[in-house]
Amino acid sequence: MADTIDPITLEVLWNRLLSVVNEQQVTLMRTAFSTVVRESQDLACGVFDTRGSMIAQSLTGTPGHINAMATGVHHFLRTYPPETIHPGDVLITNDPWQTAGQINDMTILNPVFKGERIVAYFASTCHSPDIGGRIFSAQAREVYEEGLRIPITKLFIRDEPNEELFKVIRANVRTPKETIGDLYAQTSSGAVGTRELLHFMHEFGLDSIDPLADEIITRSEQAMRNAIRQLPNGRYENESWSDGFDEPIRIKVSVTIEDEDIFIDFAGSSAQSPWGINVVLNYTHAYASFAIKAAVSPEVPHNAGAFSPVHVTAPAGSILNCLEPAPVASRHIIGHFLPGVIFGALAQAMPGRLIACGADPIWLSVWHGKWPTSQEPFTFS
Repeated sequence: MADTIDPITLEVLWNRLLSVVNEQQVTLMRTAFSTVVRESQDLACGVFDTRGSMIAQSLTGTPGHINAMATGVHHFLRTYPPETIHPGDVLITNDPWQTAGQINDMTILNPVFKGERIVAYFASTCHSPDIGGRIFSAQAREVYEEGLRIPITKLFIRDEPNEELFKVIRANVRTPKETIGDLYAQTSSGAVGTRELLHFMHEFGLDSIDPLADEIITRSEQAMRNAIRQLPNGRYENESWSDGFDEPIRIKVSVTIEDEDIFIDFAGSSAQSPWGINVVLNYTHAYASFAIKAAVSPEVPHNAGAFSPVHVTAPAGSILNCLEPAPVASRHIIGHFLPGVIFGALAQAMPGRLIACGADPIWLSVWHGKWPTSQEPFTFS
């Protein structure tokens, strides 16, 4: 494919685009109400083209947020195609099977209008300390116990808050100030991203960012495929185990390198659990693609092009592709094993280049109760 943008101009545009999405992130952190977003930076921000492909991400973001958000935006666009969206509309969901794999992770999508035409989208995902139900626990036996599940819907309609939805959220959470405050912070950060992107387009005379997105994504994909070609073709296997609850959990992977593509299959892994440690396929894909990129070509920009050569599958009903209504609140307990087990397989093709497994499963503490003076509930994680 012939270059459509000269390298110097592309570098200038790319860095300006990064500054826009980083301003989105800074706005979110400075306006967030909860400490897990403001201090722990349990968030992700990104800018997407009109087809829902991620062009760039902010500096901060966990793979479980940024990579899951990168694939999750397509669910938004299938539910609300452009002709059903108006200026001032903002979309929301926390559906685990469509975004980041647990009820507590809220994803918000801000469409960017240039006149009456959508030219881009800004998305953000944040961890909400409280969304009702059990408080961030693996003890639930169904996803219904884990909190309020919001299907893809409009949080704002033509710049006006969807008050009925806000009422439902307030009525179902223990700390509505923090939960609602973070939703406004996410919305505001998308609005700042929108403003800066439109300034960017005006400054450089861009009627659309899709040609720029195509150039960035295509170059990233080509760089990723070139890196994969340097690896020997073959099928490489590995497995790992977790204690689980009633019985140990097996995570088995095969990594197949075929020229410039990598196929990751988790066949042979344990069946989904009755406890809330199950992983949805979107989250499995997020951490598997992160592992490949970190191992093979970490310097390639993180966007849809870098994911394109990586293909991830897991048997339906398994611990890594659980089916509704499986509980999923603590999916990170299993999901964070994936980079290590993939590295173990890839090490056979990349000897001496990958780190050994460490303390893969994430741990954290969750605090909740009532303030002694006001008796108002609090939740921290």
